[in-house]
Amino acid sequence: MNTRRMPGKRGPGSVPDTVMSALRGRGPAVVDGRLNTFQTFVFGRLLPASAAARIAERILRKAALGN
Repeated sequence: MNTRRMPGKRGPGSVPDTVMSALRGRGPAVVDGRLNTFQTFVFGRLLPASAAARIAERILRKAALGN
């Protein structure tokens, strides 16, 4: 699996901050980071489920094979 650091990646300390602030909110789900928020919107609202599944499969295959 690829473990190199991505540009703009959030540190491990920022995730608990997001979770703790979300616990004060009323939303049913929490997504941490701008890129993850964007991806969640695109995959959940704009793409058909079949297209999202194919894209996710390609990404996971690449990660599993180490490419």
